[in-house]
Amino acid sequence: MCQGRGKRARRVRSTSGPRNRRAILRRRSRTHQVYLRQQNCQGLKTDAQLRELAFSFNASRAFCCSLQETWRTGQEFFTIDGVNFILSGPKVQIGRGTKGIGFALSNEAFKLWEQSGSVKFSSADERTMGIRIQTKDSRGRAVGLFLVCCYAPVGTAPDSEWDQFLSGWDLVRKSAKAGDIVVTGGDFNSSLGTNAQCDAAALDSMMTRSRAVDTSGGVGPFGNTHCNEAGRRLHSHISSEGIVACSTYFTKKQYSTWTHPCSRLGHQIDHFFIDKSHFRRVRDCGYCSQLVGSDHGGLGLRLQFERRMEKRVTRPAISTVDHNSLAGTLEETVELRAKFCAEVTKQMSLLNKADLFSHLPYSEIAPLSKAEQLAEALDRASHVMPKKGKKSPQWFEASASELKQAIELRNTAVRLLHSKPNCPVVQRSAQQRRKELKNKIADAKSRWIASFCTQVNTSNGKAVWDAVCELKAALAGKVPPRPQVRMKKEGGGHCVTPQENAEVFSSFFSGAVWA
Repeated sequence: MCQGRGKRARRVRSTSGPRNRRAILRRRSRTHQVYLRQQNCQGLKTDAQLRELAFSFNASRAFCCSLQETWRTGQEFFTIDGVNFILSGPKVQIGRGTKGIGFALSNEAFKLWEQSGSVKFSSADERTMGIRIQTKDSRGRAVGLFLVCCYAPVGTAPDSEWDQFLSGWDLVRKSAKAGDIVVTGGDFNSSLGTNAQCDAAALDSMMTRSRAVDTSGGVGPFGNTHCNEAGRRLHSHISSEGIVACSTYFTKKQYSTWTHPCSRLGHQIDHFFIDKSHFRRVRDCGYCSQLVGSDHGGLGLRLQFERRMEKRVTRPAISTVDHNSLAGTLEETVELRAKFCAEVTKQMSLLNKADLFSHLPYSEIAPLSKAEQLAEALDRASHVMPKKGKKSPQWFEASASELKQAIELRNTAVRLLHSKPNCPVVQRSAQQRRKELKNKIADAKSRWIASFCTQVNTSNGKAVWDAVCELKAALAGKVPPRPQVRMKKEGGGHCVTPQENAEVFSSFFSGAVWA
Protein backbone atom coordinates (compact mmCIF):
# COMPACT_ATOMS: atom_id res chain seq x y z
CA MET A 1 0.00 0.00 0.00
CA CYS A 2 1.47 3.36 -1.09
CA GLN A 3 0.81 6.77 0.36
CA GLY A 4 1.19 9.93 -1.72
CA ARG A 5 2.04 10.31 -5.41
CA GLY A 6 5.06 10.38 -7.68
CA LYS A 7 8.53 8.99 -7.18
CA ARG A 8 8.68 9.95 -3.53
CA ALA A 9 5.60 7.96 -2.56
CA ARG A 10 6.56 5.97 0.50
CA ARG A 11 5.45 2.42 1.08
CA VAL A 12 3.43 1.71 4.24
CA ARG A 13 3.18 -1.87 5.49
CA SER A 14 -0.25 -3.15 6.32
CA THR A 15 -0.80 -3.95 10.00
CA SER A 16 -3.72 -6.28 9.46
CA GLY A 17 -1.74 -9.51 9.25
CA PRO A 18 -1.47 -11.94 12.16
CA ARG A 19 2.28 -11.50 12.37
CA ASN A 20 1.96 -7.74 12.84
CA ARG A 21 -0.80 -8.21 15.43
CA ARG A 22 1.46 -10.52 17.45
CA ALA A 23 4.28 -7.98 17.25
CA ILE A 24 1.96 -5.21 18.50
CA LEU A 25 0.81 -7.39 21.41
CA ARG A 26 4.42 -8.17 22.33
CA ARG A 27 5.32 -4.46 22.30
CA ARG A 28 2.30 -3.63 24.46
CA SER A 29 3.21 -6.43 26.85
CA ARG A 30 6.79 -5.12 27.20
CA THR A 31 5.57 -1.54 27.61
CA HIS A 32 3.50 -2.47 30.65
CA GLN A 33 6.21 -4.38 32.46
CA VAL A 34 8.38 -2.96 35.24
CA TYR A 35 11.77 -4.15 36.39
CA LEU A 36 12.22 -4.06 40.16
CA ARG A 37 15.56 -4.46 41.95
CA GLN A 38 16.58 -5.26 45.53
CA GLN A 39 20.00 -4.54 47.06
CA ASN A 40 21.60 -4.66 50.51
CA CYS A 41 24.05 -1.74 50.20
CA GLN A 42 26.27 -2.27 53.26
CA GLY A 43 26.48 1.50 53.62
CA LEU A 44 25.44 4.50 51.49
CA LYS A 45 27.12 7.17 53.58
CA THR A 46 29.48 8.67 51.00
CA ASP A 47 28.77 10.57 47.81
CA ALA A 48 30.86 8.06 45.82
CA GLN A 49 28.67 5.15 46.94
CA LEU A 50 25.50 7.04 46.02
CA ARG A 51 26.84 7.90 42.57
CA GLU A 52 27.95 4.31 42.00
CA LEU A 53 24.47 3.09 42.88
CA ALA A 54 22.85 5.73 40.65
CA PHE A 55 25.05 4.77 37.69
CA SER A 56 24.31 1.04 38.06
CA PHE A 57 20.60 1.74 38.59
CA ASN A 58 20.36 3.77 35.38
CA ALA A 59 22.32 1.15 33.45
CA SER A 60 19.94 -1.61 34.58
CA ARG A 61 16.89 0.44 33.46
CA ALA A 62 15.10 -0.45 36.65
CA PHE A 63 11.80 1.10 37.70
CA CYS A 64 12.45 0.95 41.43
CA CYS A 65 14.98 -0.58 43.83
CA SER A 66 14.49 -1.36 47.52
CA LEU A 67 17.58 -0.65 49.63
CA GLN A 68 18.73 -2.01 53.00
CA GLU A 69 21.60 -1.19 55.35
CA THR A 70 22.03 2.37 54.11
CA TRP A 71 23.46 3.33 57.53
CA ARG A 72 22.00 6.82 57.16
CA THR A 73 20.01 8.82 59.72
CA GLY A 74 16.54 10.38 59.64
CA GLN A 75 14.14 10.91 56.73
CA GLU A 76 15.81 11.98 53.47
CA PHE A 77 14.60 12.90 49.96
CA PHE A 78 17.17 13.82 47.30
CA THR A 79 18.14 13.21 43.66
CA ILE A 80 21.53 12.14 42.28
CA ASP A 81 22.24 11.65 38.56
CA GLY A 82 18.58 11.26 37.71
CA VAL A 83 17.85 8.73 40.50
CA ASN A 84 15.43 9.77 43.27
CA PHE A 85 16.15 8.47 46.77
CA ILE A 86 13.57 8.07 49.55
CA LEU A 87 15.48 6.95 52.65
CA SER A 88 14.60 6.31 56.27
CA GLY A 89 16.87 5.45 59.18
CA PRO A 90 17.36 5.77 62.95
CA LYS A 91 17.71 9.24 64.41
CA VAL A 92 21.22 8.43 65.70
CA GLN A 93 23.81 5.99 64.32
CA ILE A 94 26.54 4.41 66.47
CA GLY A 95 29.89 3.43 64.97
CA ARG A 96 29.73 2.55 61.29
CA GLY A 97 25.93 2.44 61.52
CA THR A 98 23.11 -0.07 61.30
CA LYS A 99 19.67 -0.48 59.76
CA GLY A 100 18.53 2.16 57.29
CA ILE A 101 16.11 1.33 54.45
CA GLY A 102 14.69 3.13 51.46
CA PHE A 103 13.90 3.22 47.75
CA ALA A 104 15.69 4.36 44.63
CA LEU A 105 13.13 5.47 42.02
CA SER A 106 13.48 6.25 38.35
CA ASN A 107 12.13 9.60 37.14
CA GLU A 108 9.02 7.85 35.79
CA ALA A 109 8.35 6.08 39.09
CA PHE A 110 9.00 9.25 41.11
CA LYS A 111 6.50 11.28 39.04
CA LEU A 112 3.86 8.56 39.46
CA TRP A 113 4.54 8.49 43.21
CA GLU A 114 4.09 12.27 43.43
CA GLN A 115 0.86 12.05 41.42
CA SER A 116 -0.35 9.33 43.81
CA GLY A 117 0.05 11.65 46.81
CA SER A 118 3.70 11.05 47.86
CA VAL A 119 2.52 8.86 50.74
CA LYS A 120 5.07 6.82 52.72
CA PHE A 121 4.28 4.13 55.31
CA SER A 122 6.75 3.03 58.02
CA SER A 123 6.74 0.52 60.86
CA ALA A 124 7.53 1.36 64.49
CA ASP A 125 10.81 -0.59 64.50
CA GLU A 126 12.08 1.30 61.39
CA ARG A 127 12.67 -1.99 59.56
CA THR A 128 9.80 -1.76 57.03
CA MET A 129 8.74 1.00 54.67
CA GLY A 130 6.14 1.13 51.89
CA ILE A 131 5.13 3.48 49.09
CA ARG A 132 2.17 3.39 46.71
CA ILE A 133 2.43 4.13 42.98
CA GLN A 134 -0.63 4.29 40.75
CA THR A 135 -0.17 3.70 37.03
CA LYS A 136 -2.21 2.37 34.09
CA ASP A 137 -2.22 -0.83 32.08
CA SER A 138 -2.48 -1.14 28.28
CA ARG A 139 -6.26 -0.60 28.41
CA GLY A 140 -6.02 2.60 30.40
CA ARG A 141 -7.26 1.06 33.65
CA ALA A 142 -5.76 2.25 36.94
CA VAL A 143 -3.37 -0.21 38.57
CA GLY A 144 -2.00 0.29 42.08
CA LEU A 145 1.55 -0.91 42.79
CA PHE A 146 2.37 -1.03 46.51
CA LEU A 147 6.12 -1.49 47.08
CA VAL A 148 7.48 -2.60 50.46
CA CYS A 149 11.11 -2.59 51.59
CA CYS A 150 12.21 -4.74 54.57
CA TYR A 151 15.35 -5.35 56.59
CA ALA A 152 14.79 -8.25 59.00
CA PRO A 153 16.73 -8.90 62.22
CA VAL A 154 19.55 -11.43 62.15
CA GLY A 155 18.54 -15.08 62.42
CA THR A 156 19.75 -15.36 66.04
CA ALA A 157 17.81 -12.29 67.24
CA PRO A 158 15.30 -12.79 70.10
CA ASP A 159 11.81 -13.95 69.24
CA SER A 160 10.36 -10.67 70.53
CA GLU A 161 12.37 -8.70 67.96
CA TRP A 162 11.24 -11.02 65.16
CA ASP A 163 7.59 -10.80 66.29
CA GLN A 164 7.82 -7.00 66.22
CA PHE A 165 9.31 -7.07 62.73
CA LEU A 166 6.71 -9.47 61.30
CA SER A 167 3.82 -7.51 62.83
CA GLY A 168 5.27 -4.26 61.41
CA TRP A 169 5.64 -5.87 57.97
CA ASP A 170 2.01 -7.04 58.04
CA LEU A 171 0.84 -3.60 59.15
CA VAL A 172 2.60 -1.86 56.25
CA ARG A 173 1.42 -4.42 53.69
CA LYS A 174 -2.19 -4.05 54.82
CA SER A 175 -1.97 -0.29 54.27
CA ALA A 176 -2.38 -0.99 50.54
CA LYS A 177 -5.72 -0.37 48.87
CA ALA A 178 -7.98 -3.18 47.70
CA GLY A 179 -6.74 -4.61 44.40
CA ASP A 180 -3.19 -3.22 44.71
CA ILE A 181 -0.26 -5.38 43.61
CA VAL A 182 1.81 -5.67 46.81
CA VAL A 183 5.48 -6.54 46.20
CA THR A 184 7.96 -6.87 49.07
CA GLY A 185 11.71 -6.86 48.51
CA GLY A 186 14.25 -7.07 51.26
CA ASP A 187 17.07 -8.68 53.18
CA PHE A 188 15.25 -11.16 55.43
CA ASN A 189 18.34 -12.86 56.92
CA SER A 190 16.48 -16.16 56.46
CA SER A 191 17.24 -19.22 54.34
CA LEU A 192 13.88 -20.58 53.17
CA GLY A 193 15.22 -23.65 51.36
CA THR A 194 13.13 -25.25 48.62
CA ASN A 195 9.94 -27.27 48.30
CA ALA A 196 10.90 -30.47 46.47
CA GLN A 197 7.31 -31.73 46.41
CA CYS A 198 6.24 -29.22 43.74
CA ASP A 199 9.36 -29.72 41.60
CA ALA A 200 7.85 -31.50 38.59
CA ALA A 201 4.60 -29.52 38.62
CA ALA A 202 6.33 -26.14 38.92
CA LEU A 203 8.91 -26.95 36.23
CA ASP A 204 6.23 -28.02 33.77
CA SER A 205 4.09 -25.01 34.61
CA MET A 206 6.84 -22.43 34.31
CA MET A 207 8.20 -23.84 31.06
CA THR A 208 4.95 -24.63 29.24
CA ARG A 209 2.42 -22.48 31.14
CA SER A 210 0.06 -25.39 30.64
CA ARG A 211 -1.47 -25.16 34.10
CA ALA A 212 -1.40 -23.05 37.24
CA VAL A 213 1.72 -23.09 39.41
CA ASP A 214 1.45 -24.82 42.78
CA THR A 215 1.94 -21.97 45.27
CA SER A 216 0.25 -23.64 48.23
CA GLY A 217 3.44 -23.78 50.32
CA GLY A 218 4.71 -20.29 49.44
CA VAL A 219 8.13 -21.68 48.44
CA GLY A 220 8.99 -23.15 45.03
CA PRO A 221 11.32 -25.96 43.91
CA PHE A 222 14.33 -23.86 42.88
CA GLY A 223 16.95 -22.18 45.03
CA ASN A 224 19.54 -22.87 47.70
CA THR A 225 18.37 -25.95 49.61
CA HIS A 226 19.81 -24.74 52.94
CA CYS A 227 17.11 -23.85 55.50
CA ASN A 228 17.70 -22.44 59.00
CA GLU A 229 15.46 -21.71 61.98
CA ALA A 230 14.77 -18.15 60.83
CA GLY A 231 13.79 -19.54 57.42
CA ARG A 232 11.32 -21.98 59.00
CA ARG A 233 9.80 -19.13 61.03
CA LEU A 234 9.49 -16.94 57.90
CA HIS A 235 8.09 -19.86 55.85
CA SER A 236 5.37 -20.44 58.41
CA HIS A 237 4.46 -16.74 58.36
CA ILE A 238 4.21 -16.36 54.57
CA SER A 239 2.19 -19.58 54.31
CA SER A 240 -0.37 -18.22 56.74
CA GLU A 241 -0.48 -14.81 55.00
CA GLY A 242 -0.82 -16.21 51.44
CA ILE A 243 2.50 -14.83 50.19
CA VAL A 244 4.85 -16.39 47.61
CA ALA A 245 8.67 -16.26 47.49
CA CYS A 246 9.08 -15.37 43.80
CA SER A 247 12.77 -16.23 43.36
CA THR A 248 12.14 -19.90 44.28
CA TYR A 249 9.96 -20.49 41.20
CA PHE A 250 12.51 -19.66 38.49
CA THR A 251 15.57 -21.71 37.61
CA LYS A 252 18.83 -19.74 37.64
CA LYS A 253 22.54 -20.46 37.49
CA GLN A 254 23.06 -18.94 40.95
CA TYR A 255 20.73 -18.58 43.92
CA SER A 256 22.89 -17.57 46.88
CA THR A 257 22.89 -13.83 47.55
CA TRP A 258 25.25 -13.76 50.54
CA THR A 259 28.37 -15.73 51.52
CA HIS A 260 29.08 -16.51 55.17
CA PRO A 261 32.44 -14.91 56.13
CA CYS A 262 33.57 -17.94 58.19
CA SER A 263 32.19 -21.03 56.46
CA ARG A 264 32.38 -19.43 52.96
CA LEU A 265 29.05 -21.12 52.18
CA GLY A 266 26.42 -19.32 50.12
CA HIS A 267 22.99 -18.48 51.55
CA GLN A 268 19.81 -17.24 49.86
CA ILE A 269 18.61 -14.63 52.34
CA ASP A 270 17.40 -11.84 50.01
CA HIS A 271 13.88 -12.35 48.68
CA PHE A 272 10.99 -10.88 46.71
CA PHE A 273 7.47 -11.69 47.97
CA ILE A 274 4.09 -11.18 46.30
CA ASP A 275 0.50 -12.21 47.05
CA LYS A 276 -0.61 -15.52 45.51
CA SER A 277 -3.43 -13.77 43.64
CA HIS A 278 -0.89 -11.64 41.73
CA PHE A 279 1.86 -14.22 41.25
CA ARG A 280 0.71 -14.78 37.65
CA ARG A 281 2.01 -11.28 36.87
CA VAL A 282 5.62 -12.24 37.71
CA ARG A 283 7.53 -12.96 34.52
CA ASP A 284 11.02 -13.50 35.97
CA CYS A 285 12.83 -13.28 39.30
CA GLY A 286 16.30 -14.23 40.48
CA TYR A 287 19.89 -13.34 41.25
CA CYS A 288 21.52 -10.51 39.28
CA SER A 289 24.59 -8.30 39.49
CA GLN A 290 25.24 -5.86 42.32
CA LEU A 291 24.26 -2.21 42.07
CA VAL A 292 26.92 -1.12 44.58
CA GLY A 293 29.89 -2.74 46.31
CA SER A 294 28.47 -4.98 49.05
CA ASP A 295 28.69 -8.45 50.57
CA HIS A 296 25.22 -9.16 49.13
CA GLY A 297 24.35 -9.94 45.56
CA GLY A 298 21.49 -8.24 43.75
CA LEU A 299 17.99 -9.50 43.08
CA GLY A 300 15.67 -8.64 40.21
CA LEU A 301 11.96 -9.12 39.48
CA ARG A 302 10.10 -8.45 36.23
CA LEU A 303 6.44 -7.65 36.84
CA GLN A 304 3.68 -7.36 34.25
CA PHE A 305 0.73 -5.11 35.00
CA GLU A 306 -1.66 -6.90 32.67
CA ARG A 307 -1.90 -10.62 32.04
CA ARG A 308 -2.84 -11.50 28.46
CA MET A 309 -5.93 -13.69 28.61
CA GLU A 310 -5.83 -14.72 24.94
CA LYS A 311 -5.84 -18.37 24.06
CA ARG A 312 -2.35 -19.68 23.42
CA VAL A 313 -1.77 -21.70 20.28
CA THR A 314 -0.01 -24.95 21.14
CA ARG A 315 2.84 -25.64 18.77
CA PRO A 316 4.90 -28.83 18.56
CA ALA A 317 7.97 -28.66 20.74
CA ILE A 318 11.31 -28.38 18.96
CA SER A 319 13.47 -31.42 19.60
CA THR A 320 16.61 -30.69 21.61
CA VAL A 321 18.15 -34.14 21.03
CA ASP A 322 21.40 -34.25 19.07
CA HIS A 323 20.69 -36.99 16.50
CA ASN A 324 24.08 -36.37 14.82
CA SER A 325 25.72 -38.04 17.83
CA LEU A 326 24.64 -41.43 16.41
CA ALA A 327 26.62 -40.95 13.19
CA GLY A 328 30.30 -41.84 12.99
CA THR A 329 32.76 -44.66 13.63
CA LEU A 330 34.35 -43.58 16.90
CA GLU A 331 34.22 -45.96 19.84
CA GLU A 332 32.05 -43.60 21.89
CA THR A 333 29.60 -43.25 18.98
CA VAL A 334 29.35 -47.02 18.54
CA GLU A 335 28.62 -47.47 22.26
CA LEU A 336 25.97 -44.73 22.18
CA ARG A 337 24.38 -46.30 19.11
CA ALA A 338 24.22 -49.71 20.78
CA LYS A 339 22.76 -48.16 23.94
CA PHE A 340 20.12 -46.31 21.92
CA CYS A 341 19.15 -49.43 19.95
CA ALA A 342 18.84 -51.45 23.16
CA GLU A 343 16.60 -48.75 24.66
CA VAL A 344 14.41 -48.69 21.52
CA THR A 345 14.06 -52.50 21.67
CA LYS A 346 13.12 -52.29 25.35
CA GLN A 347 10.47 -49.64 24.70
CA MET A 348 9.06 -51.62 21.75
CA SER A 349 8.63 -54.69 23.96
CA LEU A 350 6.85 -52.58 26.60
CA LEU A 351 4.55 -51.11 23.95
CA ASN A 352 3.78 -54.58 22.56
CA LYS A 353 2.78 -55.75 26.04
CA ALA A 354 0.63 -52.66 26.54
CA ASP A 355 -0.98 -53.22 23.15
CA LEU A 356 -2.35 -56.57 24.38
CA PHE A 357 -4.63 -54.73 26.82
CA SER A 358 -6.12 -52.65 23.98
CA HIS A 359 -7.71 -55.81 22.50
CA LEU A 360 -9.49 -56.74 25.73
CA PRO A 361 -13.27 -56.15 25.96
CA TYR A 362 -14.31 -52.75 27.33
CA SER A 363 -10.76 -51.47 26.96
CA GLU A 364 -10.47 -47.68 26.57
CA ILE A 365 -6.92 -47.85 25.16
CA ALA A 366 -6.73 -47.36 21.40
CA PRO A 367 -4.41 -49.86 19.65
CA LEU A 368 -1.28 -48.48 17.99
CA SER A 369 -0.02 -49.39 14.54
CA LYS A 370 3.55 -50.60 14.05
CA ALA A 371 4.63 -47.22 12.74
CA GLU A 372 3.06 -45.44 15.74
CA GLN A 373 4.71 -47.90 18.14
CA LEU A 374 8.11 -47.33 16.55
CA ALA A 375 7.68 -43.53 16.66
CA GLU A 376 6.68 -43.72 20.33
CA ALA A 377 9.63 -46.01 21.15
CA LEU A 378 12.08 -43.65 19.40
CA ASP A 379 10.67 -40.71 21.33
CA ARG A 380 10.92 -42.52 24.69
CA ALA A 381 14.49 -43.70 23.99
CA SER A 382 15.73 -40.22 23.08
CA HIS A 383 16.68 -39.51 26.72
CA VAL A 384 19.85 -41.62 26.34
CA MET A 385 21.21 -39.25 23.66
CA PRO A 386 22.96 -35.96 24.45
CA LYS A 387 21.19 -32.64 24.04
CA LYS A 388 21.98 -30.11 21.36
CA GLY A 389 24.37 -27.41 22.46
CA LYS A 390 23.66 -23.73 22.03
CA LYS A 391 24.36 -22.61 18.49
CA SER A 392 27.54 -20.52 18.36
CA PRO A 393 28.79 -18.12 15.67
CA GLN A 394 31.18 -19.51 13.07
CA TRP A 395 34.09 -17.45 14.36
CA PHE A 396 33.51 -18.94 17.84
CA GLU A 397 33.40 -22.52 16.52
CA ALA A 398 36.72 -21.98 14.73
CA SER A 399 38.47 -21.25 18.06
CA ALA A 400 36.05 -23.01 20.43
CA SER A 401 38.58 -24.83 22.63
CA GLU A 402 40.64 -21.70 23.31
CA LEU A 403 37.64 -19.44 23.93
CA LYS A 404 35.81 -21.92 26.18
CA GLN A 405 38.89 -22.21 28.39
CA ALA A 406 39.14 -18.40 28.63
CA ILE A 407 35.42 -18.11 29.44
CA GLU A 408 35.72 -20.70 32.22
CA LEU A 409 38.69 -18.82 33.72
CA ARG A 410 36.73 -15.54 33.53
CA ASN A 411 33.66 -17.09 35.19
CA THR A 412 35.77 -18.57 37.99
CA ALA A 413 37.39 -15.19 38.65
CA VAL A 414 34.02 -13.39 38.67
CA ARG A 415 32.51 -15.92 41.09
CA LEU A 416 35.48 -15.41 43.39
CA LEU A 417 35.00 -11.65 43.08
CA HIS A 418 31.37 -11.98 44.22
CA SER A 419 32.49 -13.84 47.33
CA LYS A 420 35.38 -11.40 48.06
CA PRO A 421 34.31 -8.07 46.52
CA ASN A 422 36.71 -5.93 48.57
CA CYS A 423 39.90 -7.94 47.95
CA PRO A 424 42.30 -6.01 45.63
CA VAL A 425 44.02 -9.19 44.40
CA VAL A 426 40.70 -10.76 43.40
CA GLN A 427 39.61 -7.52 41.71
CA ARG A 428 42.79 -7.37 39.62
CA SER A 429 42.51 -11.05 38.73
CA ALA A 430 38.90 -10.63 37.51
CA GLN A 431 39.85 -7.55 35.51
CA GLN A 432 42.79 -9.37 33.92
CA ARG A 433 40.64 -12.42 33.01
CA ARG A 434 38.03 -10.16 31.39
CA LYS A 435 40.72 -8.37 29.40
CA GLU A 436 42.29 -11.66 28.26
CA LEU A 437 38.92 -13.00 27.11
CA LYS A 438 38.18 -9.77 25.24
CA ASN A 439 41.54 -9.95 23.43
CA LYS A 440 41.08 -13.62 22.53
CA ILE A 441 37.62 -12.92 21.11
CA ALA A 442 39.06 -10.11 18.97
CA ASP A 443 41.89 -12.39 17.75
CA ALA A 444 39.44 -15.21 16.94
CA LYS A 445 37.24 -12.87 14.89
CA SER A 446 40.28 -11.45 13.07
CA ARG A 447 41.62 -14.91 12.19
CA TRP A 448 38.20 -16.04 10.99
CA ILE A 449 37.71 -12.94 8.78
CA ALA A 450 41.27 -13.31 7.46
CA SER A 451 40.50 -16.89 6.38
CA PHE A 452 37.52 -15.64 4.37
CA CYS A 453 39.66 -12.91 2.82
CA THR A 454 42.16 -15.57 1.75
CA GLN A 455 39.32 -17.58 0.23
CA VAL A 456 38.13 -14.51 -1.70
CA ASN A 457 41.63 -13.72 -2.96
CA THR A 458 42.29 -17.28 -4.16
CA SER A 459 38.87 -17.94 -5.76
CA ASN A 460 37.36 -16.97 -9.07
CA GLY A 461 33.90 -16.33 -10.42
CA LYS A 462 30.83 -17.17 -8.37
CA ALA A 463 32.88 -18.64 -5.50
CA VAL A 464 34.13 -15.15 -4.64
CA TRP A 465 30.61 -13.74 -4.30
CA ASP A 466 29.43 -16.81 -2.33
CA ALA A 467 32.27 -16.32 0.16
CA VAL A 468 31.42 -12.62 0.55
CA CYS A 469 27.72 -13.40 1.11
CA GLU A 470 28.56 -16.10 3.67
CA LEU A 471 30.89 -13.73 5.54
CA LYS A 472 28.25 -10.97 5.54
CA ALA A 473 25.49 -13.32 6.79
CA ALA A 474 27.72 -14.77 9.52
CA LEU A 475 28.74 -11.33 10.82
CA ALA A 476 25.06 -10.31 10.88
CA GLY A 477 24.14 -13.45 12.83
CA LYS A 478 22.06 -14.94 10.00
CA VAL A 479 22.26 -18.60 9.00
CA PRO A 480 22.07 -19.10 5.22
CA PRO A 481 19.19 -21.43 4.27
CA ARG A 482 20.22 -24.90 3.23
CA PRO A 483 18.93 -26.08 -0.15
CA GLN A 484 16.30 -28.79 0.12
CA VAL A 485 17.42 -32.20 -1.13
CA ARG A 486 15.10 -33.49 -3.85
CA MET A 487 14.35 -37.20 -3.45
CA LYS A 488 14.21 -39.59 -6.40
CA LYS A 489 10.85 -41.04 -7.45
CA GLU A 490 10.32 -44.76 -8.00
CA GLY A 491 9.46 -44.25 -11.67
CA GLY A 492 12.48 -42.02 -12.29
CA GLY A 493 13.03 -38.30 -12.01
CA HIS A 494 13.27 -36.12 -8.93
CA CYS A 495 10.62 -34.52 -6.74
CA VAL A 496 9.76 -30.88 -7.36
CA THR A 497 7.61 -29.89 -4.35
CA PRO A 498 8.00 -30.64 -0.63
CA GLN A 499 4.73 -32.64 -0.78
CA GLU A 500 6.25 -35.05 -3.33
CA ASN A 501 9.34 -35.41 -1.12
CA ALA A 502 7.10 -36.28 1.85
CA GLU A 503 5.16 -38.89 -0.17
CA VAL A 504 8.36 -40.64 -1.32
CA PHE A 505 9.76 -40.64 2.23
CA SER A 506 6.45 -41.93 3.65
CA SER A 507 6.27 -44.86 1.23
CA PHE A 508 9.87 -45.84 1.90
CA PHE A 509 9.50 -45.53 5.69
CA SER A 510 6.29 -47.58 5.81
CA GLY A 511 8.03 -50.32 3.84
CA ALA A 512 11.00 -50.25 6.19
CA VAL A 513 8.73 -50.57 9.23
CA TRP A 514 6.75 -53.50 7.90
CA ALA A 515 9.92 -55.22 6.77
